[in-house]
Amino acid sequence: MTNAARAKEAAGIGHSSERQTCPTCGTPLKHHRSDVAHRHFFAIINEAWKQWPESAQFQPEDAEHLRAYLLVKAKHCDRLDVRCRNSDAISLRMQIDALLRSYGDGKPPLMHVYSWGIRVFRPRSISYAACDRKTFQAVSETVFEIIEDALGVKINDLKREARQQAA
Repeated sequence: MTNAARAKEAAGIGHSSERQTCPTCGTPLKHHRSDVAHRHFFAIINEAWKQWPESAQFQPEDAEHLRAYLLVKAKHCDRLDVRCRNSDAISLRMQIDALLRSYGDGKPPLMHVYSWGIRVFRPRSISYAACDRKTFQAVSETVFEIIEDALGVKINDLKREARQQAA
């Protein structure tokens, strides 16, 4: 074994996924993915939030709220259907909204009222432990397509603008 291989093994870097852990929380990783790609994902969403069109139907409160919305739009979410009569749907929506705001992160929940009731959406985690490389890549690509459609700007142009503003 070379010295470089020994150093990688000691640092937990290499082919054995059992030795790889999340750099933030230390959770063992099943399929390591790039820290750069993870940071890039959040940086793009933050920049998209700054440029989010005022004319868009969905208006996020902050970048985290936009991330939740984008994950739901990318179908990386769980949903809960609450059946009720149409006349009760608005009242029930307000109750669900209040409940989820008080027990969640304080942000408005993502839900939609239908004729049969209400559908509540909860984005799935994209943490290292919850989302492998293949899934993360697919979700990222879909989220970036949604952002490009909403802003009318290519992701590479968005990255360039963010760098220019930071300089």
